[in-house]
Amino acid sequence: MFVIMSVLGCAILIPVNLTQGVYFENASELSRIGPSNVFGEAHWATVVVAWLFNIIAAGFLWWNYRKILHLRRQYFESDEYQQSLHARTLMVGSPMSG
Repeated sequence: MFVIMSVLGCAILIPVNLTQGVYFENASELSRIGPSNVFGEAHWATVVVAWLFNIIAAGFLWWNYRKILHLRRQYFESDEYQQSLHARTLMVGSPMSG
């Protein structure tokens, strides 16, 4: 997930920040690739990339949850679980209030 975000962020944001930024004579090389000197319409690239990062994170969470659900279902349907004592045990009753 982080590799995809890094490649996407660097491929979009660094060129936008380099071409759309306003730089001063004493600016460091690191500040040239950051969004601190970018003004106007170029900030939309940062907004779009932030939305893409959110979509990528949600996609990875959904994909991993699907795999976990598959593993849980596979375990609950296995003979090991079906024949275990804790799978057949049911707790009944509640403490009486006094």
